[in-house]
Amino acid sequence: IAGMIAAAGPIIIHLLNRRRFRVVNWAAMDFLREALQRNRKILQMRDLILLLLRVLCVLLVGMALARPFFKTTTSENLFQQIWPWLVGSVALGLAIWAVLTSVRITKIAMAIGSLVLLGFAGLGFYDLFTNRFAAGDEAKSGRHPVHAVLILDNSLSMGYETLEGSLLKKAKAKAAEFIDQLPSESYISVIPLCGSRNAFSLDAYRSKDDALDALDNIEVVHRRSTAALAIQLAKEACKQVPELPSKRVVFLGDQQVSNWPSESLNSELANLPELQIVKVSAEAPENVWVSDFEIQDGIADIETPSTFLATIKCTGRASLKDVQIELTVDGTSVWTDTVDLEPGQSRLVEYKYEVTVPAEPGRPQFVNATFGVQTANNEGDHLKSDNKRHLVFPVVAGLPVVFIDQLGSREDVKAGEIGETYPLRRYLAPRLSREEYQRQLIQIRHITIEELDQQTLEDARLVVIGGVQTPGDSVPLLREYVQQGGQLVITAGGDFDPGLWTEKAWKEGAGILPVPLSPDSFGATPEELELAGHLEDLKVFNLDFGTMQHPYFILENSKPDDLASWYRLTLFFKAVQAEHSDDIEKALLAHETKRLTEKREFLESYARQKTEWEGKQKLGTFDPEDEATQAKADGQLRRWEPQWLLWQHERVDDRQSKPVELLAKETLPEILARYDVP
Repeated sequence: IAGMIAAAGPIIIHLLNRRRFRVVNWAAMDFLREALQRNRKILQMRDLILLLLRVLCVLLVGMALARPFFKTTTSENLFQQIWPWLVGSVALGLAIWAVLTSVRITKIAMAIGSLVLLGFAGLGFYDLFTNRFAAGDEAKSGRHPVHAVLILDNSLSMGYETLEGSLLKKAKAKAAEFIDQLPSESYISVIPLCGSRNAFSLDAYRSKDDALDALDNIEVVHRRSTAALAIQLAKEACKQVPELPSKRVVFLGDQQVSNWPSESLNSELANLPELQIVKVSAEAPENVWVSDFEIQDGIADIETPSTFLATIKCTGRASLKDVQIELTVDGTSVWTDTVDLEPGQSRLVEYKYEVTVPAEPGRPQFVNATFGVQTANNEGDHLKSDNKRHLVFPVVAGLPVVFIDQLGSREDVKAGEIGETYPLRRYLAPRLSREEYQRQLIQIRHITIEELDQQTLEDARLVVIGGVQTPGDSVPLLREYVQQGGQLVITAGGDFDPGLWTEKAWKEGAGILPVPLSPDSFGATPEELELAGHLEDLKVFNLDFGTMQHPYFILENSKPDDLASWYRLTLFFKAVQAEHSDDIEKALLAHETKRLTEKREFLESYARQKTEWEGKQKLGTFDPEDEATQAKADGQLRRWEPQWLLWQHERVDDRQSKPVELLAKETLPEILARYDVP
């Protein structure tokens, strides 16, 4: 503003010091007047040019002292930025007109109009430059020292190759260009978003050369990047240089949609200094990768072939023929094949292979496997680092199955003391010979309910409980086992007490019983009726095969009539009655909806906290208070999602995207079969 006022000085001096003439009639001067009349326009133009040069000199000196910044604008604020210049130009034009005109009234009007417009222009410039000279905008001026925070995405996807090099290389070039343009004495933080193979710090660099060296050392790592982690790192980095209030945060990466959910970032971004997001990505990416690789059921045994499942995905513009796939186990290639892929296709491939490694019963051996893809002539695939997936899985000599009954190891067949699970144990693992028994597919663990512990269950594929009077204190442990994918079968018989089981194992749907049990059984055994002297009241009933359509009851290569006859051979005298009603189902639905809602809220909160903890650990600011908070949250996580089952493995799950009400309905008990009661 002072420069604008000073620039008006030459105009005012010019107007005040104009030569004043008294009109004197002098015949000798008539000839001179005619000569001057011819040169008057030239002289006026010369004076005007000199006036403009003087004004321009003063104005440029004022602007040089103020160092204004002009940034790229949008149509919304373009008019706001250019109107003071337009009004100032019009004011200058009116001032020139006032100088040149010889009509007094016009001269006065032009002078007044020029002063008024000059005042409006001054107000516009004051508002414009006041906003631009804020602390944050001083950073953009390229003149004042700033604290620049550069965060580079170095996740696996940044290794994508283009004609100009990898995406990470392009991001580095843009970052280096930004660093070169920073003003002197600036602080620069260079942060690899996904970490580094070597240790790195959030401390800011004092020189551009050090920052460029740190930039060159960033490499692609096999980790995932998230917007939440980037924001957390940016916040922590900004705290490292409190003496510089001017901050500039720049994110450089491919900004994949799955990792940068814009809807959930608004609140976090509001707490950051003004930032710039530089997207570095391929225009039409072409890639083939292995998105998932697993072994069915998460475990293998040495007696039967194991099923390996791999998912291959393809993006691009053209179909790919003869894509080579290969499965290796412990470094040995066991299967190769070729497949054809279409753009946007997700293809599941399956292969059965019998893993042969020395394994002892009860002691799993861990084996590594690799599944890879390779396009013909390396076409249609510009990211090679995601072409393989590795897997480590346990191999067992026999699948552990836990049988729990009223006797356990105290069972004595010769003395007639037989546990309720004995028939099923003999059926699954018959004793044909000592050698064959040592190589049984099923490894039997026969215990009582009091002997049950986590170590017994951690590698078990199935738990069968039969003839146990009450589950006692084992319900929480068994529920965790089921939550992790373990299979639990509960049968009556023996000392089974339905009243005690309902009391201990129902827990309003939070136990291991799908529904409560009636304390009164249906029917009676011949022994009970004989003791009571009412053997004539004996009732015999069968399974209703018409209700047994679940795959559990359908044997492969068996005809329905044969199955019906086979199931009718099994006779029942006594059965426990399940109390299944609409009221119980409504109560279960309400309880499960509440539980799943609380679980989802906790998991979302835990994910945010985990991102914050990871950021602090990378920065070295993870203090004992954070450690205590994390330990407490980890304990809560283990209660919501226990992770002690050895063969449990991660799966791509869409449960978090489903409505809670729908998930709750999926947990409701289902009747698989009924008795044919006369």
